[in-house]
Amino acid sequence: FYKAVQLAKGVLLILDASTPFGGPATPFTRIWCAFEEHVALTDDGRKVPMLLDIATCHRGVAQVLTDGICEADEKEADGEGGLDIKSEREASFPENVLAKGLDVHLETAQASVDTDRIHILNAIAEKWPLDGVPLEDHPNYHLVNQRLRCIFALAAWPLALSRKKVQAMRLPAILKADTKLTDLNFTFGSSYKRLDDDSLHQFI
Repeated sequence: FYKAVQLAKGVLLILDASTPFGGPATPFTRIWCAFEEHVALTDDGRKVPMLLDIATCHRGVAQVLTDGICEADEKEADGEGGLDIKSEREASFPENVLAKGLDVHLETAQASVDTDRIHILNAIAEKWPLDGVPLEDHPNYHLVNQRLRCIFALAAWPLALSRKKVQAMRLPAILKADTKLTDLNFTFGSSYKRLDDDSLHQFI
């Protein structure tokens, strides 16, 4: 399974909405999804980093947070880069699903077969043998959690800005916690009209 994931160009994480049967964001509670996310976010040996796109359905319409600008964004932008189009498109991503991504703890994920959970947690923690008792806490768990939270925080920022929830959703603290974040490419689309000195100060 790990070798198959390595051959992929990226991972599409599909998160369910709230339903009478469960959700939202059930995959965050499933250990095989955690393993896919771990591979997508920590495989530094790849020449080209693996992409991680995140999708859900909101009011019958597909919503996708793309890892970078997608071809449809560039085409709609008509040569203008596509960042503004991407920002506007992602502003419709449902807030309750974003909230789950901002507080994800993959080390608590479960599996139908408990030996799968044990093996995967030990693989993420690089702990041998794989069938040993997994650690309750490990820096690699935090690494994947922080990267995922950061992805959701960046996507949530324009929406949070429009609803005056940037601090309430802890977005500045989440970005600060991601020690692997070295570049920040941000666009607010039409949300720039809501930027004031206090909003800009939250980036510092």
